[in-house]
Amino acid sequence: MESNTLYLVIKEFNSQKGYLGADKISAVDCGYIFEDLVRRFSESIGEEAGAHFTSRDIIYLMTDLLLSDADLSRGGNVTVYDMAMGTSQMLGCMEERIHELNSEMDVTCFGQEFNPSTFAIAKADMMIRGGDPNNMRFGDTLSEDQFSGYKFQYMTRYFYEYQAPERVEDIMQRLTAIESDIQSSLDALFGGGKE
Repeated sequence: MESNTLYLVIKEFNSQKGYLGADKISAVDCGYIFEDLVRRFSESIGEEAGAHFTSRDIIYLMTDLLLSDADLSRGGNVTVYDMAMGTSQMLGCMEERIHELNSEMDVTCFGQEFNPSTFAIAKADMMIRGGDPNNMRFGDTLSEDQFSGYKFQYMTRYFYEYQAPERVEDIMQRLTAIESDIQSSLDALFGGGKE
């Protein structure tokens, strides 16, 4: 027995009341919709939503703090990097705030993410926003920095400690593993401190 659920969902999205074009729903609104869906999904499986995203209000506060002393009156280009970009919402908000301060300013965003699903969303979002999707790179920032040697004017900081302590624990485990790898290499190279 078929329920035709997919057909009904598609039919609703194709109706006038289901229209979600850019002229009706802004990117910011889409971000809030996404956050609400993540929150609902997380609650349905008994997790804290903050483990999966940073609230847009927190992102705006952070971008406002980063830009509080910015002199963007001269124009030109600004580079922004998010080392743990998730779906790249911090980059999008930072770009939005910079354009509010100076609409003529060019903003080049860079980001790195180790989760394949959120990386795909970030890369697609960058393409939709008209940025360079090649600036979104896959990999673990701690063990395979994709932007080694680059210099950025702004870097979004890793504020997840306030929302998701398990991420801090994960980072500490990875740092310990990296430290252990370095120590093993040094031991192999120099004999492990043996005389």
